[in-house]
Amino acid sequence: MKRGLSRVLIVGGALALGCGGKTQIDSGGGSGGAVSGGNGGTAANGGTSASGGTAAFGAVSGGGGEPFGGAGGGAGCGPVDSGAECSTLGETECLAASSRCVPLYDDACCPMCKPTGMCADCVNYEFIDCAPREESSCVPGAVPQHCGQTPSWACTGGAATCDTDNCNTTPGCVAAQPTNCPPDSLCAPECHALTSESCGPACGPPVPMPMCPNNGTHEVEGGKYTGFCLEPSACKEPDGCPSAMPSSGSKCADVGQSCSYGGWCKNTCTCKGGAWACLTPPC
Repeated sequence: MKRGLSRVLIVGGALALGCGGKTQIDSGGGSGGAVSGGNGGTAANGGTSASGGTAAFGAVSGGGGEPFGGAGGGAGCGPVDSGAECSTLGETECLAASSRCVPLYDDACCPMCKPTGMCADCVNYEFIDCAPREESSCVPGAVPQHCGQTPSWACTGGAATCDTDNCNTTPGCVAAQPTNCPPDSLCAPECHALTSESCGPACGPPVPMPMCPNNGTHEVEGGKYTGFCLEPSACKEPDGCPSAMPSSGSKCADVGQSCSYGGWCKNTCTCKGGAWACLTPPC
């Protein structure tokens, strides 16, 4: 994850180290009227909307209220474990599946998992993969089967402790830029812990305007937009293919997706009905 605002983040808390096996690096509510509520929602200045009812996206405050909307009752919001194979999950998806999957990090300035032969004079931890919990250093006595570092907070389903002054050196932290920064101004970012809900969706109103610069993502916490933008790499989605051939019948999320593994005679697995169906060619 290369970015203008450094992404990873502070070395806080113990890091459990393992190596070997596979890795893969690969504006809130407006100032007038209810928002997306039709005849429902909350009126702009705190009054009750004329026709009452419930807004489609939950309660949304307007002028004088919270600029990024209140928490609504929308269905389908909040972190959800898709049940897909750990190695196909992005960072926030991996955190949502904390009961069975854990994130792996490596120092991009001096990578251990894919050595470049040179090390830069810096520290920049990046998310590189998501691994089954039972194959990680989170399990006492287990021999990690994947290269990378799993922070102790990730083993317990927690979140990193982040410090703005050292955001690059702690796995699980990301630079967050305030959205109310005046045009043509340089506003200092904060360092926030990336959680399973940071990349949304929110439980309240639609995505606020203006959009985040450089295709970044509006940050979500407690079901609401926080007023900060996360750098694009923080919410980057993986291609969905496991880094090794899955066993037939293991869960997958992207129905219709096909992935190939091996050399000149490749095995192909296709996601059908929520499970991988793998074909071994007669080579």
